[in-house]
Amino acid sequence: MSALSGIFNSGKSALFSNQRALAVTGQNIANVNTAGYNRQEVLFEPTEPLNERPGQLGTGVRIREIRRTMNKFVDNQVT
Repeated sequence: MSALSGIFNSGKSALFSNQRALAVTGQNIANVNTAGYNRQEVLFEPTEPLNERPGQLGTGVRIREIRRTMNKFVDNQVT
């Protein structure tokens, strides 16, 4: 039974992480014409794997960081 719940937990972490990434994408699209808005991107990282025989078993993914990307040339021109 724990194997089945592990599969569901792996899927759940992937769904929640990608749901947040889609929200960030929607925010980027909504603010595309907003002056001074900087695009954001989501960086994922794997969660700690389980050490099983014959190897490791993945346990899902999580968001490591939401990074704001800036155009340095435009930023320097504005300031």
